Amino acid sequence: MIYRYSFTVNSHSCDYNGIARPSAVMTYLQEAANLQVKTCGPTYEDMKATGQFFVLSRIGVTMTSPIYAYEDLQAETWAVPSRGFSFLRCHRLLRGDEVICEATSIWALLDMATRRPLRVTEYQPNFDCVETPDIVLPDRVRLGREGLPSLGKYTVRYVDTDQNEHMNNTVYADMLCGFLDLHGKYVNRFSINYFQEAPIGTHLEIFGETGEGGEQLFRSVREDGETNVEASFNTKKL
Repeated sequence: MIYRYSFTVNSHSCDYNGIARPSAVMTYLQEAANLQVKTCGPTYEDMKATGQFFVLSRIGVTMTSPIYAYEDLQAETWAVPSRGFSFLRCHRLLRGDEVICEATSIWALLDMATRRPLRVTEYQPNFDCVETPDIVLPDRVRLGREGLPSLGKYTVRYVDTDQNEHMNNTVYADMLCGFLDLHGKYVNRFSINYFQEAPIGTHLEIFGETGEGGEQLFRSVREDGETNVEASFNTKKL
């Protein structure tokens, strides 16, 4: 089933251009999925009681228009039939009848105690999946393994974390956009690949380069040397 909810863009989610930050766009997309799970079940609390939780593995977002404060929009989301260890979900935002944002996300279900990934068959939602034959999977971001310049460092703080006690997946978009000059521009396409969690207090170092297509590529690395996320951001003039 396709789950829908309507909302008004929060002005506090907007940047110095007066448009919704990529982190806010991710929040609006994912909130529809959260509400579907909360409404239909099993809920976050149900899963926590059985020792399971979802983490985002990869997401790709494409926007055809910037989103402004106080706009009335509708979010839609649906789960896609999946197999193995990857749970697929589609998202979109609409301004009236116009689709202004589309996204696909890939999730992993983990055992809370061991962090072991669980198969799709170990999760039974109380809603139907929707066949989506033309689904476009999020890009796999590819960077060189050595020689990337360091752009700066970031420490995970209280305001970055969620109920899983690590940096929330939407916060990475804000962290990485902090290394972009977005005056007079907006992010119209981005992909983030998540590899390792970053609990509160984790020190990250951000590396980056410009890709062949002009996109900005990023890699964040934990203090233990593990790659945290890799991402790609494209921008467009307003």
